Amino acid sequence: MVLMVLFFSPGRGGRRDSPYAARAWEKRAGGVILASTMSQRRDHIHRHYTPRVHPERDSYDILDWGSAATQCARFQVLADLLRDTPALAGLPRGPRLLDAGCGLADLRPFLESRGQRVRYVGADLTPAILKEARRRQPDADLVLTDLFAAPPFFPETFDVVFASGIFNLNLGNNDAFVQRAVPALARLAAGCVVANFLHAGAPVKHAHCHYYEPVPLMAALAGAGRRIDCREGYLDHDFTLVVWR
Repeated sequence: MVLMVLFFSPGRGGRRDSPYAARAWEKRAGGVILASTMSQRRDHIHRHYTPRVHPERDSYDILDWGSAATQCARFQVLADLLRDTPALAGLPRGPRLLDAGCGLADLRPFLESRGQRVRYVGADLTPAILKEARRRQPDADLVLTDLFAAPPFFPETFDVVFASGIFNLNLGNNDAFVQRAVPALARLAAGCVVANFLHAGAPVKHAHCHYYEPVPLMAALAGAGRRIDCREGYLDHDFTLVVWR
């Protein structure tokens, strides 16, 4: 696996250890996404994913992944980071993990099957997706919310925020959206944000997807954390950024 690293000046506020509780963030510059854009984004996502939901359909197919293997390859990048980062691996009860855009919460059993203990919370904005996730995993902690509108969590509620595939659907303004969305996720994390993206160098591309160049994206997200790592090589059409707080 290829690893690139960029360092930036830290920009953190004070940590809050309060458990998550419903509240709206201030509508300040660089905070939540503009309301008109949020509504259009939600509608586009709902139209794409809602018709795909069926109780007998494989979860990776509902979520529009190419295969279960490629979905798991992305999960493995996170599992490796949780295992190899002492500050996370050493937490007695496991890190507090937010699965942003959790879909059917497949990450939860994936980590459990590998003995990776986490305090898991999944969040998704598509009601049909979350309803099916709750049917498949009734004991999972799942929240229906738009994390980029009025997230129901205090800043730094989680040690790690994971975002797998949520930036892949072509929304028409992905580059601008990502530059607001990743810092919004970073404010929820005390440790890091782990987010994957489709690679501009992918050998096959799909019209309904958006693809990114790693280095320009890392530069655009410079203010989101003190350091950004890029993990490549686990798939030929994907890369993962780790934004350290």
